[in-house]
Amino acid sequence: TEQLLTGEIRYADGNPTPTTLKSDITEALKGFNTGKGESLTLGGTLVETPEGMEVDGVEINGWEEVKGDDVNADL
Repeated sequence: TEQLLTGEIRYADGNPTPTTLKSDITEALKGFNTGKGESLTLGGTLVETPEGMEVDGVEINGWEEVKGDDVNADL
């Protein structure tokens, strides 16, 4: 039987809309009842993040403009 863990990440003020998480944890739970004295920790990695954002009323303090050679911003 498949063991499915579901969850939801909710963001402040509902923006962006919640992200639904679904993960098959069948393999992680395979031996769960064999080691009853051992704890089970489930973890994960969020690989998708919201792409867009809107910023209003933001100010950068301590900005120092410098002059120099051309810069390559490709990462």
